[in-house]
Amino acid sequence: MDELESLRHRLAAEVASREHDRRCRHALREMRRLVGSIQSGHDTAEIILALEACLKTAGVNFNGYGVNLIEVQAGLYHITQHSVGPEGARYQGSRTQSTPDPLTTWWQQGRPVYRRDLRADDPYDELVNWVPQGSAPPRSIVDVPFSGGTLAVSSLQAEAFSDVDLEFFGDLADVLEAATQRWHDLRQLEQHNALLAEQVAEGQKRAAALGNANASLAEKERLLDAFHETGKALLESLDRDRILDTLGLQVIRAGIFRGVMIALVDRTQRKVRVARSFNRRQDPDGTWRPVQASLNVVGVEYDLDDENVTAAVARTGDIAVIGGFDRRFDGRFNKPEMSDKVSYFIPIVHNGHPIAVLATGSETSEREQMLRQIEVLRPFFDLVAIALYHADLYHDLQERERELRELQKMEIMGEMTAGIAHNFNNLLQGVIGNLDFALESPEEASDLIHRALVSADSLAEMVRQLMSYSRRGLAPARSPTELAAVISAVGGVCHTTFDPRIEFIERVADNIPPVDGNASQLEQVLLNLCVNARDGVADISGRTPRIEVEASMTLVEDREMVLLQVRDNGVGIEPAVRARIFDPFYTTKGVGRGTGLGLSIVHGIIGDHGGWITCDSEPGVGTTFGLYLPP
Repeated sequence: MDELESLRHRLAAEVASREHDRRCRHALREMRRLVGSIQSGHDTAEIILALEACLKTAGVNFNGYGVNLIEVQAGLYHITQHSVGPEGARYQGSRTQSTPDPLTTWWQQGRPVYRRDLRADDPYDELVNWVPQGSAPPRSIVDVPFSGGTLAVSSLQAEAFSDVDLEFFGDLADVLEAATQRWHDLRQLEQHNALLAEQVAEGQKRAAALGNANASLAEKERLLDAFHETGKALLESLDRDRILDTLGLQVIRAGIFRGVMIALVDRTQRKVRVARSFNRRQDPDGTWRPVQASLNVVGVEYDLDDENVTAAVARTGDIAVIGGFDRRFDGRFNKPEMSDKVSYFIPIVHNGHPIAVLATGSETSEREQMLRQIEVLRPFFDLVAIALYHADLYHDLQERERELRELQKMEIMGEMTAGIAHNFNNLLQGVIGNLDFALESPEEASDLIHRALVSADSLAEMVRQLMSYSRRGLAPARSPTELAAVISAVGGVCHTTFDPRIEFIERVADNIPPVDGNASQLEQVLLNLCVNARDGVADISGRTPRIEVEASMTLVEDREMVLLQVRDNGVGIEPAVRARIFDPFYTTKGVGRGTGLGLSIVHGIIGDHGGWITCDSEPGVGTTFGLYLPP
C-alpha cells in the first residue's frame, strides 16, 4: 500500500508539474503577444498591469510585484519604479543617484537576489521602508535583473517561491527585456518623427520667406512627408518581403535613385545576400516607374569577411562612396567602363549593427546632391531598420512556435503509442493466458475460451475505435437531423440495457430546429456520454441514480446554438482528471474496461460538426457535458 500511495503521489506531482509548465508557457505567450503590440515608447502601464494576470495564470503565490527601470547616463543612475501592491494599490516614482545601492548592485551583477524570509534575515534593511506605506510588509522578495532593470515579486509568506517559480521569473524577465528594447526603439522612432516634423516645419517657414525661390526645398519637404508616412506604414508590417519591396519601390518612385540594390545581413551565418534589385523607367507623363533589374543579382551572397564592398559595408557599418571602377566590385555586375559613375553603399543599422546594405549610383556631377539626399533620408532608413528588426523577431517567434507545436505533436504521439501498447498488451495477455490455461485444463476449456473471446472482442472494439479515430478527418454524409429522433433512439437503448434503478429522463424543447449532421455519428456521441454517465452513477449511495438528456436553444455571443446536455448525479470528475478527459488513450477505468478513445472521438465528431463540447463537474455531486451545435 505504501508503494501504491507513493506512486499516486508521484503521479499527482507529475500532473501538477505538467499543468504548472503549461500555465507558465501560456502566460509567457500572452506576455510576448502583448509586448509585440506596444505602440508607444512611453506607455508602460499596460505591460505593468499585465504582469498580474501573467503571474496569476502561472499560479505564483504573490501579493505584490513591480518593475524597476534603470538607466545610467553621465555616471548617474536614473531609476523609475512601477509597483502594484495588494488590492491593486499602484505606486510610481523616480529618483536619480550618483552612488550604487543594493538595487543597482543586483542589476549590475545580473543575478537574481532572493530574500527568503525578511523577518528572519533582513540584510538590506527593507522592512523599514514598508512602515510609511501602511501595509503589511512582505516576508519574501525576489529581484530578477534584465538589461533594462529588475522584475520584483513579493509574498506575505516566507519561502514563497519555488525553483520552478524562479525559473519562470527568469523567462518573464526576458520578456520584459524585449519590452524595454521595444520601448527604446519606439522612443527612438518618436524622436525621429519629431525630428522629421521639425525639419518639415522649418522648411515650411523658409519656403514662406523665400517665396518662389524655394522650389527645390519644397520638393525635399514633400519627399520627407512622403517617406514619413511610408515609414509609419512599414512599422505596421511584420512581413519582411513587404518591407523590402516598400523600401525599394518608394525610393525609385520618388525619383531620388535611378536604381537600387538591397542586401540583407545574416550575422549568424556570416553572410550578406542580395534580396532586391530595381531600376527605374520614366513614363510619357513624366512619372518614374520601378522595374526589376535585368541583371540576375537577386540571390547572390558574399561572406562577411570578403573584400567585396557590399560585404565590407555590412561588416563595418560605414557608408562607402566610390568614384569609378573599384577592384572590390563584383566583376559580374560592375564593369571597368563605369569610370564616370559614382557608387554609394549605404548601411541600414539597428542598435549599432548593420542589418542591410542599400546600394545605388549617380553621375559624377551629381555626387554632392546625392550625398545631401542620402543624409535627408537617414531617418527613413532608421525606420526601415526598426521595421526589419521586428520582422525578424516575428519570424523567429513563428519558427519557435512551429518547433513547439512539433514537439507537442511528438509528445502526443508518444502518449498515444504508450496507450495503444499498454491496452493491447493487457488484452492480449487475457487472450493468450486463457488459451494457455484451456490447453492445460480441458475440463475448464469452455469457460477459459469464453474469457479469451471476451478479451478478443475487446481487442476488436479497440481496433474499431482506432479506425473511427483515424477517419475523423473524413467528411461523413450529412443531412438535416432531428435531435429528438437521435435522443429517442439512444434513450431506447439506455432504457433496455441500463440498470432499471437508474432514473433516465429525456427533455426536448419545442423550438429545436434540425442540425446539419450525421445521425449515426451523433447517436454514437450521445450513447458514449450516456454510458459514461451510467458508470458515474453506478457507485453512488444515499440518492437515486439519475441521468438527464436535454436539448434546448441557447445564445452564444449573439449566435443561436443548439445545446444538447447529458447530466448525471454521480461521483463527478476530479479537476486534474477533467483537464485530460479528451486526450487520446487517457482513461481512469480499470484494465479491459476502457480504451481512452471514447471522449476523444466525441470531441472530434462535435468539432467536425462545427461545434464544441464543455464539461462541468463537481466531485461527489455530478457531471454535465454540453454539446454546442450550429442549427
